[in-house]
Amino acid sequence: MLRTRVRAGAAAGLVLSMLFAAIFTAVGLVDVYLPSLSPQMGAPAPTTLRVPYGPRIVHGSRGGRGTQLTYEHARVIVPRGTVLDEGEDPTSERVRLAGGPGTALAWHGAYEFGGQEAVGGLPGGDAWNEVVNRTPHDRRHIAVHTGHCVELNEADHAAWDAGGHELLRPSTLSGTSEEVRAKLDDLAERGVTEIVFQPCGPDVRRELERFLDVASRSAAAVAG
Repeated sequence: MLRTRVRAGAAAGLVLSMLFAAIFTAVGLVDVYLPSLSPQMGAPAPTTLRVPYGPRIVHGSRGGRGTQLTYEHARVIVPRGTVLDEGEDPTSERVRLAGGPGTALAWHGAYEFGGQEAVGGLPGGDAWNEVVNRTPHDRRHIAVHTGHCVELNEADHAAWDAGGHELLRPSTLSGTSEEVRAKLDDLAERGVTEIVFQPCGPDVRRELERFLDVASRSAAAVAG
């Protein structure tokens, strides 16, 4: 049997990598340079190889040749929090259930990236560590993340009661209607294009309706 072997050095590998990268780039951008392949407003979309980087589609002028659809990177965040009623106590049970799970991410994240020392530097952190240390080390990860993003676990409850509720406003999209609206405007100014709000607590409908009411009257929503 005739056997062949091709040997290529580092330089050849680099050249081949650049060649294939150029080919893939050209394939992905071909519809930009061929107007017949670009999507147009009010017309069926032609077959195209372009895959948008994000779901945000914007309209743009085409130098007198009509309106062109272009894609932009979508800058999406998934915040948690709750809109407080007028005069509502931020330590109330409703706020604990609706805003607590988002607040707990501060302790969970600090533990994952900085250990218990980092958690201890946060409000309620010492109480959180005390409860977590009751669980054997080989099962601690499960104990730490029980209820993650959904409800408070035992350690989270202890931290909240020990003053951790102070993290509600700075670490989540929580506050009065005016405060939440200001936070949304600030996010928009920093380039965020979409909010995927995650409600928590027993009254999901209330959380969604209150957030929608505030978000629909933010500067970004009014301008859009």
